[in-house]
Amino acid sequence: MISTKEDNKSTRSQNNYVLFWRIGAIVLILATIVLLGSALRNDAEKLEEWIVARGAWGPAAFLIIFILLSSVFVPDTIFAIIAGTLFGLLWGTVLMFVGGVIGAILNYFIGKRFLGHHFRVFLKNHPRFSVVKHAAEREGIRLLLLLRMTPINPTIVSYILGAIRVRFSSFLVACLGLIPTFFVEVYFGYLVKHVSVVVSGPPETHSRLHTIIVIAGFAMCLIVLVYITHIARRALLRDN
Repeated sequence: MISTKEDNKSTRSQNNYVLFWRIGAIVLILATIVLLGSALRNDAEKLEEWIVARGAWGPAAFLIIFILLSSVFVPDTIFAIIAGTLFGLLWGTVLMFVGGVIGAILNYFIGKRFLGHHFRVFLKNHPRFSVVKHAAEREGIRLLLLLRMTPINPTIVSYILGAIRVRFSSFLVACLGLIPTFFVEVYFGYLVKHVSVVVSGPPETHSRLHTIIVIAGFAMCLIVLVYITHIARRALLRDN
């Protein structure tokens, strides 16, 4: 009985510790947003002006750069933040998803055509990616969706799924799993832009309530994304 009470006390203490660090991480992220919004204000405005000056070709130029650089493992988070800064929450997410799917298809066919042998060697030398192989071999859309919701680099996943020759229709549907992460990353960029406007503009040009809602919305989305990622990873490991 005493042992059970001690175990419960230890569990509560551990949960409080985890909660403390998660709250601390969120506070740190929000503080980073404020600092970035202030420091990158001028650069963001210049980049936005360049995109706007391209007219209809601005979003297309962004997509091409995103697709090419993400294919050589430049983190998509960088482009998502830029998209949120320049195009806003809705269109930034749409552009990231379109570019992410096109890039994923390109990576899939490169992997399928040229990288089969190399990725089989890669999987052999990196056992932690074997979960990707197991999910791909089963060709279950649910498992492939879970793969897209885990922290594994999406470019690596696309190359591997192509190299292992997973069915293309299942691969394409599973790309829907990219949306939650893209949305939160774009939201981050949108929030940085919003904070930069608040910091640089006179107080009467913005609503404090709107700022609070935007920041709170991002915090909630981040918590949901972390939860989804955790559940997806657990489900994927359990199924394999």
